Amino acid sequence: MAQAGWFADPYGDPSLQRYFDGTQWTTHTAPAATVATPPIGPTGTDPDPVPPLVDPAPVAPPVAIATEPGSPGQRHGSRKPLLFSAAVLIVVALVTGGLFVARRAASPDPPGAGWRALLAQLPDPTGVAGATTQGVDLVAMRAQVGIDAKDSKFGSKTSELVKLGTPIIPSIWKPQPDMWRDVVDVLPYGADRAIEINAFKEGYVAVLVGTFDVDKVTAGLRRSEGVGPDATVATHEGESYLRESGAELEVVRSGGPSLEQLNRPMRVLVAADHLIVSLTDTWMHRAIDAWAGRGGATDRPEIAQAAVALDEIGAVTMLAVDHAEPSVSNDRSGPGSASEPSSGSVLRASGPPASPIFVGTTVRAGTAGAYIVAHKASSADAARAVDELRAVVDGGRSLVTRQPWKEVFTIDRIDAKDALVVATFGTKLPAAMTQAVAKHENIVDL
Repeated sequence: MAQAGWFADPYGDPSLQRYFDGTQWTTHTAPAATVATPPIGPTGTDPDPVPPLVDPAPVAPPVAIATEPGSPGQRHGSRKPLLFSAAVLIVVALVTGGLFVARRAASPDPPGAGWRALLAQLPDPTGVAGATTQGVDLVAMRAQVGIDAKDSKFGSKTSELVKLGTPIIPSIWKPQPDMWRDVVDVLPYGADRAIEINAFKEGYVAVLVGTFDVDKVTAGLRRSEGVGPDATVATHEGESYLRESGAELEVVRSGGPSLEQLNRPMRVLVAADHLIVSLTDTWMHRAIDAWAGRGGATDRPEIAQAAVALDEIGAVTMLAVDHAEPSVSNDRSGPGSASEPSSGSVLRASGPPASPIFVGTTVRAGTAGAYIVAHKASSADAARAVDELRAVVDGGRSLVTRQPWKEVFTIDRIDAKDALVVATFGTKLPAAMTQAVAKHENIVDL
């Protein structure tokens, strides 16, 4: 029997790796080229095969920090993210079978995340090449699937959370409820809101908003599974945080249980209403400054405008990418192959690429959907992008699966306000738009 870790998908998809928990295969998957695979277990054998999963829905894999070109976790492809992601874009695979409608008809609209306020509390990623951001309103998500913050049996709802595109943040932490509880006195999905940015070699930072017992969390972090008993206390602008020993972004653990699954030394700030987790002092300092109102992401007007739209449409998850580039193929709407677009195909949305683009899941009146919010260079470009996006959804198809987009999404609205394009969709696959970004799909080539 092998140790827990990421391995080639035993169910036949060569593009994926699947997480083995040491006993059985799980529903956690990730792109094969982006997850660093642990060594085979002590016996030198592969994980035992198991019967097909009843519900093979994936969850977000750990974010990996690239340490050298071509190393595991280094992002490949043309799209360059917004606020800071490691080489692994947190993605949820596009499930083409087992259609799912996330509906709780008796529930009122869940509380909004307040994206403008939340993004104001995160560092401004402007100028950071290849940075990505993801966030989630966990209060709304828990209401949607019917669990509470202290529900240790949330695992029974994991597939529902995954189909809604709910990431586990911090994504660098192992998704083991008992370890989260023992170290930080909170469960995965147990905070109120969570958001993280990842900037490849530059580092990583996550902010969890909620209610925390400072003494209990600090004591837990000083265990060997956290920052360890030898962690020192560092300060920035009067704020103190724990700094784990070891060089930044270098592997410091050779074995034993650890909350941080990349085995890099963490920096953690513990406050009564938030936690900040980082892998570098620089990003910890930026996060402290942003929380205090200095240099938040919404200082950038495009992000502030998009954040208002996120609140208006009921966004409950968010993945943001910046400086978008065309997909690997130009076949956006017509028939024909991905490599040979037919005449009349829309090549890509007019004007310079949108910057930034936000995608994710919405929840309105208990029903989940998907959205795109994209900032174009001008109002004229935005108006043209509205027509082009509508054409792609009505007549285009996925470059990866060749499935017509109209079988995945139904248009609720696609319109433009000044330079901002706002689109919402009905779908049985609420996480599909997040996957479209990860696959560099034509539908998000705005």
